[in-house]
Amino acid sequence: MTDAVQNPLFSVITAVHNGHRTIGETISTLIAQTEPSWEQIIIDNGSTDGTEEVVAAQEDLRIRYQYEPERGRSRARNKGIQLARGKFLLFLDADDWLLPNALSDHVRFFDRHPRYGVSVSDGHFCTDSGKEIVSLSERRGKVSAGNVLPRLVIDSGLIGAPVCVAVRREVVRRHAVSFHEDLHIGEDWLFWIEVAALTEFGFLESKTCKYRWHADNTTLGAGERRRGQQLAMVRQKAASAPYFKSLPEDVRREFFYQLLMDALKDNPEEQEKVIVSDHFANLSPSVQAALIRIMASARLAAGDSSDCVRRLLRLSHSAGPSDWKTLVVSSLLAIHPKLAQLAVRGRKSLQKNVGDPLLAMPSTRLP
Repeated sequence: MTDAVQNPLFSVITAVHNGHRTIGETISTLIAQTEPSWEQIIIDNGSTDGTEEVVAAQEDLRIRYQYEPERGRSRARNKGIQLARGKFLLFLDADDWLLPNALSDHVRFFDRHPRYGVSVSDGHFCTDSGKEIVSLSERRGKVSAGNVLPRLVIDSGLIGAPVCVAVRREVVRRHAVSFHEDLHIGEDWLFWIEVAALTEFGFLESKTCKYRWHADNTTLGAGERRRGQQLAMVRQKAASAPYFKSLPEDVRREFFYQLLMDALKDNPEEQEKVIVSDHFANLSPSVQAALIRIMASARLAAGDSSDCVRRLLRLSHSAGPSDWKTLVVSSLLAIHPKLAQLAVRGRKSLQKNVGDPLLAMPSTRLP
């Protein structure tokens, strides 16, 4: 074996399940890299469609294939991390493409910026046929290198696609960071959140990849309810982590707004578990009051005027007695539920135009 095979710069980890249609093309984009020092670790997650035969046809000593029983993508990626020998890790799914400059651009960036543990590049979302739709940077917006944890914990779009990211293996190995195997959606978001709690991120302007959007994507193919449940689990795991308390309160405020009003919007039982949790209790009383009032107002707007709504408003008033919006909603509800519903619905519509509704946070929301 050559040194490039035994001690590669890059370990490219590919978890695959029934990927015979696309994995050959994906491998070819790796073989075409201008940086030759890489290994590809392909963990076959229980394929039954001839994926192994497609991989076996690739006559390249840098490709390592291992079949495992089907136990999910996260477990397959974790197995790849265990087997990796490279200085850097990159996760290349079996239906995505690397541009020829990808690995060399990441290596060059790491060499120039030793302080960063992660290199995030640009690329394109594309159709199944490879037609470019939109760049990752367009969806990502303005970025700042360094400590990205506060933004990443509320914005999965900061990464966009796993294939655009490279990480120093020592960061992952030293702190035993792994993919949560009970997650099937959002597991990569949580992985990068946990990495961001340990190291700084840098951003490349160059495009290194193409990420395929199609009906077989795990996130796109999942039902809305299942997707919400999984993303709620991601957020709940993040909220219970040691780093969460250190985040600025405006970030934690936005985090809980997303958890309560997006991921758990159709699950009142789980919402109420959140507002009695220790993590929620670490928010200032005024922010707790606002978030609980928003929950109550949203239920009112949907036609619910039950004792549960009244109880939430009492909790909001108890947490923040000076929250005048809670007093307004409570007073209207005491006069007549329909009056409170009409007021909340009207202010919710007004929110789109003037930005100061009964449903609003006490200060400007983060982008």
